[in-house]
Amino acid sequence: MLANTYRALLLALPAGLLAVSLGCDYEAPHSEDYRQETPPNVISGEVVLAIPIEQELGHVVLLATDASNPGPPEGTGFPYTFTTVPPSAFTRGTDGLLSANFTITELYDADWLITGFMDVDNDFSALFGEFGGATCGDVLGAHIDSVTTQNIVPVTATGGDHVENIAVTLGQQLTVERPAFTIETAQLDGSSGNGPDIDLAYNGPFPQAFVVRATPIHAEVQGLNYDLDGPFDLTDPQECQTGILVVANDKDGDGVIDFHPLFGDPVLDITPQVYLTFLGESQNEDGTWNSSLGPNESWAGLAAYSILALQPLRDMARADGRDNDADGVVDESTEEPVNTPFLLPEATLMWLPAGLHTDGDEDWLETDPLALPRGHWDITLISDSGQTWTVPNDLAYFPSTDSAYDPARQAETLQTFGPE
Repeated sequence: MLANTYRALLLALPAGLLAVSLGCDYEAPHSEDYRQETPPNVISGEVVLAIPIEQELGHVVLLATDASNPGPPEGTGFPYTFTTVPPSAFTRGTDGLLSANFTITELYDADWLITGFMDVDNDFSALFGEFGGATCGDVLGAHIDSVTTQNIVPVTATGGDHVENIAVTLGQQLTVERPAFTIETAQLDGSSGNGPDIDLAYNGPFPQAFVVRATPIHAEVQGLNYDLDGPFDLTDPQECQTGILVVANDKDGDGVIDFHPLFGDPVLDITPQVYLTFLGESQNEDGTWNSSLGPNESWAGLAAYSILALQPLRDMARADGRDNDADGVVDESTEEPVNTPFLLPEATLMWLPAGLHTDGDEDWLETDPLALPRGHWDITLISDSGQTWTVPNDLAYFPSTDSAYDPARQAETLQTFGPE
């Protein structure tokens, strides 16, 4: 019964609309764009609520993202601009569906991905980054090729065009919450230097590791309450609780988890995607960072899932009676449940001793760990649902409304140290 309840929570996950770019912390629309040498473009059309929902209608947030730099989970880009549609604008047509008109203006020449969601719990704000993502219960949508294949297709706008009659279909209601987490210490047998502090000079037999653990969020931000319930409990699975949505990817269909597309064997291709960004050597009282990096210089750290992350997936698949290899027999505890979402309360991640370095002119992969900067790094998780979470974040500076939530944990970082 427990396994069936757990599975039911995940079967409603979006399929074709998983690539909707709703997860990134929102950045304010550009007021001026140096690329625009022709008159700005306009895209307009109709947003349609294609499924019934139990909640009252909410505002619809429609985002325009340059297709050359898509948002999560396909990329790490941000929306360029957005528009909103109030609930009062929706009317019911002869087909019984609710719809409303929309217009997005001031677009430069590009191919645009038009995505969006209905904010049924009224917790979206473009002015505050942590409020910038879709939460459980919101209805996702996009401009797609058809309701059958649900492939998101770009809209081309150039030369001062007004592109009309663009349909945006809202057709998938999220059943999982954003992956809010804290950074925890991990200990692997026989290893040293493990945990939120990473020794760049470490050369031991086991990888350095850390744990991301799901957490509830209950904060008061400028008079508004922001609540994400959780964490997810495997013994009592409930909808809409924070957790780590883990998927072991088998894109070549051979029944075995693929190796990481960048690092290969033995690093496995498991999501959520993990991004680490160097913040600086120290932090000021006002929350800004002191960094010796140049104005266009950046470092992206690398992390992957430990083999320890696989066993909970195997255990859950076996408990649910799954037969991923289609041999007619329930999988053994050592068999890998591929392409199946599992919501877990935590996941163990390995620090990879390399980093992507950008100096403003070129990018390269630095494989000498001692060349990486010493200091503080943030961690971003991007789920297959497109939802994201980053630690540290600004929620650390707002009061808690529940004793189960400690806002100070949202200020923590992953730290690197080593010989200069």
